Amino acid sequence: GSWVTNEDVVTTPSGKSRKGKNIVDKTIKFGNLQHTFAQGGLHSVNTPKIYIAENGIRIIDIDAESLYPSLAGLFNFGPAGFAEEFSNIIRKFKAERVIAKAIGKDKKNKYTAEEKKAAKIEDQTKKLSLNSIIGHLRNKYGPYMAPQANAAICINGQLMLGMLIERMEKVGFECIMSNTDGITLLVPEERYEEFQEVYKQWELETGLKMEETEYEKMVIVAVNDYAAYKKGYSEIKDTLTWDDPEDVLEYNFAFIKTTPNNDTVSEYVKAKGMFGYYARLGKGLDSLIIAKALI
Repeated sequence: GSWVTNEDVVTTPSGKSRKGKNIVDKTIKFGNLQHTFAQGGLHSVNTPKIYIAENGIRIIDIDAESLYPSLAGLFNFGPAGFAEEFSNIIRKFKAERVIAKAIGKDKKNKYTAEEKKAAKIEDQTKKLSLNSIIGHLRNKYGPYMAPQANAAICINGQLMLGMLIERMEKVGFECIMSNTDGITLLVPEERYEEFQEVYKQWELETGLKMEETEYEKMVIVAVNDYAAYKKGYSEIKDTLTWDDPEDVLEYNFAFIKTTPNNDTVSEYVKAKGMFGYYARLGKGLDSLIIAKALI
């Protein structure tokens, strides 16, 4: 085995040391797809392909809600000496974020437009805060460096997702992508309830919670270069509009990173990497028109 030291390196049985980012470096094949386990997270090794939900096959993504922060809160992973206090803060932030996220997604108009906008800002702010708190466990210049805790969170998260992929593949649900905190699978319509039973049993065992998103098409170039069209896109695609530049800039100053505030396209299309068509602070404005044309 290997272990993580306070210097954030790995010491292997042979006596060699490596930087912490290489604590895990293993590629495993489940079914037809390879998945790489690395310090940052689990990622599938994808080749260019288009998947279309047809002939009774559904494309369903299941995403672990705040995976790394959830693990810290569930298992008290944190800096030695105040791991419990650390986990309490994580749990509090996560609970507040879950409430804000629900208000922001309100489609029954229980809340005003201003309340929903404020909730979306709180949701995204707390999401960034939670993720950065976990990331700073590996920051040797930060106030609470604890590489052991960071490794415990990341490695256990990957192993749990790997366990879920293996279970899905064993009963015939093909995984077409894994990406840090979620997996995407092909699910026959008549086996949907069985599919849910598999991951809900996994939820009971791990204490984690999954969120479902269904796509009608996925255009994948690589694991971080893809466009995923949500169910219902084809019915309303002719009514979708792009944001004005002013809206994009206003949104990005408020949210730092994600899709535009009033952009109806973003409600139906998840675009990553080369398909990213929106302005993001620090990312430049290179050839966004090409991404829009591709979509």
